Amino acid sequence: MSLDSFDQTSWLELGNITELDGPTQYLHAMQWILMPPSPPPVSNNNVAERLYCIFIVGSTVVIIGSALSKITGTLAELRTINSEGSKRRREVRQYLHAQHVSMELTSRIMRFVDYKLGRQSSVALDASLLSPSLVIELQVSQRGAQLAPHPLFGIIREAFPEVFAAICGAVEKHVFGKTLGHFWLTAGVSVASPTLSTDGTCLDWNVILAGEWFAEAALFAEAVTHDSTLRAETFGEAFSLKGAALVRTLMNSPACTAMVCEYGKDLLAKLSHAKRTSGETNCTYKVAEGISRQCLKQNSFYQAFHPDPKTALDDFDLFKEHTASEYQKEESTKEESVFGNVKNEVARRMLRRTGKQAVEPAAVLVEEAATEPQNDRNCIKRSSSILNGKILSELAGQLVSKQVSMEEAVSSLRACIPELSPQNGTYAQFEQNAEREKSESCCVSLMALLLGSYKDYTQPQGEKVRLQEAQWQELQELVAWTQPSESAVRAALVLLAIRSLGKCKRIVQQLPHQAHRPEEALIYLIRNYANVVPSVTSMGDDEVELMADALEVHKDFNLAQMLQGENVPASVQQLKELVQKLGIKIFRFYILFLLGFMSGLAGGNGSRFMNSRNAASVIVGIRTLRHVLDSSPQAIYWSFIELRARQLMLPRNTPEDFALVRLGCLARVQDLAGYQSLKSNWMLLGLRERQLLVRHFLADGIETPAFLCEFLPDCVGKAKDNRNVGLHLLLEVMVHLIEHLHQASVKLHQGQEVKMISVDLSDFAEFISVVQNRFIFSTCISRSKLSVEDSRRWYLQMTSNNWSRTHEKDTDTTTLAYGVKEMLQRQKFLQEVITSPGASPGEGHAA
Repeated sequence: MSLDSFDQTSWLELGNITELDGPTQYLHAMQWILMPPSPPPVSNNNVAERLYCIFIVGSTVVIIGSALSKITGTLAELRTINSEGSKRRREVRQYLHAQHVSMELTSRIMRFVDYKLGRQSSVALDASLLSPSLVIELQVSQRGAQLAPHPLFGIIREAFPEVFAAICGAVEKHVFGKTLGHFWLTAGVSVASPTLSTDGTCLDWNVILAGEWFAEAALFAEAVTHDSTLRAETFGEAFSLKGAALVRTLMNSPACTAMVCEYGKDLLAKLSHAKRTSGETNCTYKVAEGISRQCLKQNSFYQAFHPDPKTALDDFDLFKEHTASEYQKEESTKEESVFGNVKNEVARRMLRRTGKQAVEPAAVLVEEAATEPQNDRNCIKRSSSILNGKILSELAGQLVSKQVSMEEAVSSLRACIPELSPQNGTYAQFEQNAEREKSESCCVSLMALLLGSYKDYTQPQGEKVRLQEAQWQELQELVAWTQPSESAVRAALVLLAIRSLGKCKRIVQQLPHQAHRPEEALIYLIRNYANVVPSVTSMGDDEVELMADALEVHKDFNLAQMLQGENVPASVQQLKELVQKLGIKIFRFYILFLLGFMSGLAGGNGSRFMNSRNAASVIVGIRTLRHVLDSSPQAIYWSFIELRARQLMLPRNTPEDFALVRLGCLARVQDLAGYQSLKSNWMLLGLRERQLLVRHFLADGIETPAFLCEFLPDCVGKAKDNRNVGLHLLLEVMVHLIEHLHQASVKLHQGQEVKMISVDLSDFAEFISVVQNRFIFSTCISRSKLSVEDSRRWYLQMTSNNWSRTHEKDTDTTTLAYGVKEMLQRQKFLQEVITSPGASPGEGHAA
């Protein structure tokens, strides 16, 4: 733009820019454009440039004004938000001032208020704008990271993410401050929900804690007590989850429910065991956390997601990472040679037994083993098997001849059966220490019986319930009747040592479905996985078959079931047929095994279980079984019931009396007072109901069809413990169950004669322990389902329709419904009494 073109002077001429080079002129042009609202000077006569400058200034004012308006609006919103918080803070302070609260307390309260206001979101979420799935995802993103470290919630997140999301929405948030009396947890106070610390820190004996969980057992119990008092160091937050809320989240996932129930039962059992062993009323939170992780590792669902290669049966090897010395010597120093120790031990025992220096078989084998390369795993296996077998043979011989002290016998037992090693044995590898202790107790008890050591046998028993001398002599007579040989004792010790491995979940889940029962699982291990039970490899084929045959007998006949009145005479018939098939030698060995098995049921360094009360029924039961080949099964079974009635001084004149005695065995009645309580509940039933129960309890499964209700003693015990159920209501429900079983039997078998059917009531027993509504329990059979494994074995499933209603409280409607039902039953009972005044429930039945 120039004066010649428009007769006006441009800014280029004013600045003498026209003569400059091109790039410099462009720089001046850029400066002129970017300078508004203060552009370079413009010529007085250049209208176009002046109009352009005016336009630029006006546009700049509009743009800057718009930006300032937005900034002002944002600041106004911030002031509104802050004023809301300030208003609430001011109201709290005004209230405290009006109430004449001390300055020290006011200061602490205001600090807590400031913390709460700072943690609160400035904007509330309108959940109606989000879909349910998005709300769940939001809750998981906010709380999932805090819940996932917990063992149970971690596996739920991995296996059942939808349930984990529901749990994230069910937890409740709490804030704690460093305030007098404001504690996270208080020692000795009962709580109904566990606590999980999420933010901040808390103090426990001056130890800073964060990200911990406390009172987890409250999820599975009505209430637990804290073992310590915790307070916040400054401020802190925690989540809590009530058991009822957890139940609601599990309602739609039966598989997750099964996993949580398995975890909960293991947790409560381990916590109870830890309390008993420590002598404390509560476990510290660190011990409880360790137990939580143990329960997680042994949970079958966790093992399915995280299989441990060390416990895979195909690759299992006790000698893989340990030298033989770790199994052969537990009391020797690490520098000593295991082979030298064992050689000396074998030689010493053989010298004692023979009266001359021991030669060659054991010594030569030991020398050969000692010269082999120590890193040769096959050598270690072979040499260890040989050494174990030699020591075990020596031990068995000395037990039969009673030429060994109890202390030496126990030491030898731990040296020659590697499965029992507390550090590296099979039980230790599968984390089954409680079962290892029971198995060792069985072996120790049997050795005490063989040696006649009353003191060692009764060591764990209390003075008031200690086994009587007369009972001890009866046990000695039973041991003598078994005619124990060196081979039988050797097989019995190994069988007692490994028997509990058949119940290990990690092992059973790796076996075929047909080998999932404990006895079948152990037989399968003996025949197919000798690497898991290496003691079997040191035994002869005849001894292995002896153990397998005894397990076959134990599978079909369980003495403990007979002692509790759980099985029927047909069970004795099965035992008789097996004894006739396998021979009296197997039966004597089985009785020897039973004596050790029953003695170690409660563990202990000796026999804690076989006290004066329990021994009475065990001795009577085994004594009657000795006549299995020369008496009828009915005579043996009812002779045992009659002898138990005589011991407890109970009536035994009518069929109804015998039915009540059997029911008393199921209820574990120990005295006349317990029997009277049982009979009072029995008499509340109607005549028809009592007749049906008498027929059920007197059915033998040989001439009359019978149902063997497994876990019925557990049902009775849990019904007595649950105030919402009670024994009377259980008997009423048993009537419905028996009718249901008869109807199902008729429909399933359609004229085929099946005399005895086993019914698994384990699920029913678990339901009894948790149901909280009498009417729900009284009608639960109508909502249950019978699962038929085969024609002779059924399983009662309570179904989700029952489990979802376990925590329903009694309402006016359910109370009225139950009242009407009870009134109808009483009316029916009166009609029966009027129409049949001389009737007896047991009429027409004989024991």
